[in-house]
Amino acid sequence: MGWLKQVLSGQLKRREDMRQCLTGSGKYRPGGTFDQERAKSLESEWSNLSGLDFERTLRFAEKGVAGAQYELGATYYGKGYVGAPKDDKESIRWYRLAAEQGFALALSQLGYAYYEGKGVPQDYVQAYAWFGVAAKSVQHAAEAQSECLEKMTPSQIKEGNILCQEHKKRWPRLK
Repeated sequence: MGWLKQVLSGQLKRREDMRQCLTGSGKYRPGGTFDQERAKSLESEWSNLSGLDFERTLRFAEKGVAGAQYELGATYYGKGYVGAPKDDKESIRWYRLAAEQGFALALSQLGYAYYEGKGVPQDYVQAYAWFGVAAKSVQHAAEAQSECLEKMTPSQIKEGNILCQEHKKRWPRLK
């Protein structure tokens, strides 16, 4: 099963993937948006968030903690805390806030949202571009971007590449 299908079916372990992405370990390549010192600080902060309830995670997210914003986005997307509300549009709002800070998993998750049409109109060009910008830091984003190609026309691929380059200018450390 490809990475895209694993993510869409909820088979990935989000917290561990997030920790590995932040620290550049495991299946994630180093050199993402965070230096090692910042990654350790965020990992420590995230460890303190682990096991917290929805309301406390919301408070951290509102304070601008990208990991908490990502987790809240996942929660609203339907992959988080049991009993939490499911709201695709609210999910996208939190993913975008985390993405604005260069949180690679949030950038990738925006790709999945556009691929599925959850919280945003289905748009393979947008999905391709978001996966492309996250691909250097999140291994499964590169694989998901390749899966998008199967659904795109040559003109859509060209448009996706242009949009991806525009996104990469916003997050140069993800190039």
